[in-house]
Order: sequence, then C-alpha cells, then structure tokens
Amino acid sequence: MQDRITLVLVRHPETEGNVLTNSEMTGLERPNHLFRPTEKGLWQVKQALQAFIDLGFARPTAIYCSTALQTRVVADAFHEHFRSPIIEDSRLNEKWDGIFHSLSQEDIETRYPDQIEQRKKYGWYHFIPFGGENGPAVEMRIRSFFADIGSNDILNGKTIVIGAHGNWLHLFEGIVKKWPWQKVEEERRKNPFPNCSVSVYHFCPLNSFTNCLDRHAPWNSTDPVQYA
Repeated sequence: MQDRITLVLVRHPETEGNVLTNSEMTGLERPNHLFRPTEKGLWQVKQALQAFIDLGFARPTAIYCSTALQTRVVADAFHEHFRSPIIEDSRLNEKWDGIFHSLSQEDIETRYPDQIEQRKKYGWYHFIPFGGENGPAVEMRIRSFFADIGSNDILNGKTIVIGAHGNWLHLFEGIVKKWPWQKVEEERRKNPFPNCSVSVYHFCPLNSFTNCLDRHAPWNSTDPVQYA
C-alpha cells in the first residue's frame, strides 16, 4: 500500500509584474516568465521558508518548480536551506493567456477587439485566446503531473515542495475538491492565493487529496495558522 505524500505548495512571491500596470508590464524587455521578484517578494520567500521550518515538516525529498523565474526563486531558497534537488517541470507553468499576457490592453482593443468579446462570452475557464490555453488544457497538465508523482515509489511517505502559480493553484484546487468550473471561477475572483502563501495537501495515490493548510500567508501577521 502506498503511503501519503505531503505536498507543500508555495505560490510565487510578488514580482515586478504584480506591481506594474498592464501597459508597463507588457512594455518590459523581459518576457513574463523572467519577471523578477520585488524586494517585498524576496522577503516573502524567506517568510514562506521559515513557516515551512516552524510547522515542522520533514526535509523535502524534492523541490519542484515551473520554467518561470517566479517559482524558481522559491525553489532556490528551499534548496539553499535543505540541499534537496530541484526538478523543473513545465506542467507546473502558469495558465498562459496568450495575447492577454503579452500585449497591452490598448493594443488588444485596437488589433483584436473580437478576442475581448469572445473572452467575455466564454469566460476565463473556457476561452482559448490567441497563443494561449484554457482551463481544461491546464487541468490535463496538472493531472499528468500528479499521475507521475503518485507512481514514483521514491516519494512514498515523503514531503515535496512545489513552487506554483496563482491560476494553476485555482485549477488544481478545483480538481482536488471536485468543483464545477463555475465554482473555480468564483473562487478565483473572491479568494485568490496571496503571493508566497503556503497550502498543504496530503496526497494518497491514486488522486485522493486532503487539504491541511490553505492559503497561509506567513508574511501577514494577522493570518492564523490552521494546519492539521
């Protein structure tokens, strides 16, 4: 019988893309996946690492991150402390919104007004923008990733850290809690994952998850720790 795997998911820290306007963000020379953390973001990473230590988790057997710098800085911080191996996996990449991630709102309104109307019509979960993907496409990546995690005997009974993105986390949450797409969109609007918040799940292959800690923001002194 396979033992449960403890998943510690840490959303990426605040980056320059989180504090700039849409026009400023798309005007940067750096692409989205190379956005740098702000000073506050670097501090948030330290707080997330300390929360992991304070909560008494075992040394992570592996640290996973996406191909984006935003999650790599989380992985690097945990690796520096624990010396656990880092595994980069593109299935952890953020839901890519294509032109809505790479062009300014002004450019989209001028060049692709039909895309704005289609996005309104079909919604965030179902709409596939030019050069992008929709929610179900990301869900396929998530299911594939955890199928591999669950079949890896080395991880049985172990703890792993995952540097994650906000929209990816919402879609993951929808899968493990078996929510309909309407609930996923509602939670995304009303209950976003704070930067560098820590969420913990016990994963019992195949595909059984128990949520033990949700959206804990250790850098927020008013955020209570509720871990079971």
